Amino acid sequence: MKALSCVLVALANFSAFCPRATAQVTPDAPVNTLFPRSEWALAAERSARKDTLTMIRLQGEQITTIPEWLYACQELYALDLTGTRITHLPARLNELKKLRSITWQGTPAPRQPVAYNKRDSSANHRLALMKPAEQRAYMDSTSKIWSAANQLADADWQKLEAARPSTPLTFDRLENITYLNISGHKLAKLPKTLKNLPNLEELNLSKNLLITLPRQLNRLPKLKYLFLNQNSLTLKKQSLKPLRKLTELQRLGLAYNRITAVPPSVKFLSPKLTDLIFSGNPIQEVSPELARLQRLRNLQFYANALQSIPDCVFELKNLEELDVYNNQIRFIPAKIRQLTNLQILYASYNKLTELPDEIGELANLRGLYVHHNEIKFINATVGKLAKLEMFHAQFNKLAAFPEALIGLPLLREINLGSNVISDLPTSVAKLPKLRFLHIRGNILSSELTSATEFVQMQKMLADKDVNFSY
Repeated sequence: MKALSCVLVALANFSAFCPRATAQVTPDAPVNTLFPRSEWALAAERSARKDTLTMIRLQGEQITTIPEWLYACQELYALDLTGTRITHLPARLNELKKLRSITWQGTPAPRQPVAYNKRDSSANHRLALMKPAEQRAYMDSTSKIWSAANQLADADWQKLEAARPSTPLTFDRLENITYLNISGHKLAKLPKTLKNLPNLEELNLSKNLLITLPRQLNRLPKLKYLFLNQNSLTLKKQSLKPLRKLTELQRLGLAYNRITAVPPSVKFLSPKLTDLIFSGNPIQEVSPELARLQRLRNLQFYANALQSIPDCVFELKNLEELDVYNNQIRFIPAKIRQLTNLQILYASYNKLTELPDEIGELANLRGLYVHHNEIKFINATVGKLAKLEMFHAQFNKLAAFPEALIGLPLLREINLGSNVISDLPTSVAKLPKLRFLHIRGNILSSELTSATEFVQMQKMLADKDVNFSY
């Protein structure tokens, strides 16, 4: 029998691995006791203990069908077909009663790396003798050359990738499969036979060529997790209606598409939805119907085109994580107090000049990220955030260290780098949970940093293993 190269991705009992295992590989030995994690590759076809395999990744473009020996792996839970030329999942896979997960990602065109031509020792010597201005000019020109070379290589790869055909995938009826990843196959339409996987709970369709939401998705009523990231969806024609029968849906990923607005049809999404991801879209408007999704816990508008936080967001009473990072937001309204369950607020890379007093009413807030804005001071009400663990406000215009932070018992991280702070209260060393304090890039004077109190504070921080930089 011709040997097929396989990679053992995971095994039934990870605790059996030894960092430096040297056991003799024999056909009758249990596979899950032989190989440390650094040596997962093995010829599984030759093993007489296929009953020990739980997760297998097939490798090799010569593989066009499921190999016969695989059906002896009766403990198999997960199968990875990425890198093969298999296009059909046969009904015989039902013989593997424990098989639940299939990863079947498309294989992109290979990238040709740009070879890095290291300078010889004589070039390095000449560079060392140059004046600083000459060194910068030389390095700048070298950088431009390598940048241009990489751009050409990337353009060539994009042409190859564009010419790569889509993969025709077909499925026989497989009722045991609950997870399927068919990302990266350049699919403009879903395979009609996808309906033959009626018990799918998680489906990844990312990195394809979908323009509208496929109606076939309604034939997968048990879906809980659906990922449609990096397609070409606009939500303008069919909108979100094709998902209205997915009543069990809990997580929906629509990141990096071409969506300019969250449409009113958002109301058709499952009332069980907890995670909704719109990151990387040019979204400017959000329908008030979003407020119907009252079970939402995680809402992501990262890298959109929002001018403000939509009012409907503040009606989501169970929201725990809100990401409006990298937009054009100028202020956070007082309505933020309504998000009483909010734990993480990402509002960095916007145009904020201040935080509202009401921020102090977010009693469950653990992480506050407002770096890369234009904030000039931090309100004293931040001192009410008794559960706050992480406070990041670097790259703003803060002129003073926020004294309100000193009384927060759970604070672990403070990042105030690259502001215009001229003083640092030594009492910051008394924060019991502090592990990271960064204030580099401010205007602390040498008189301050050489003072006895400052030196003592440094020692206290060092004794507590605090990562401190100034």
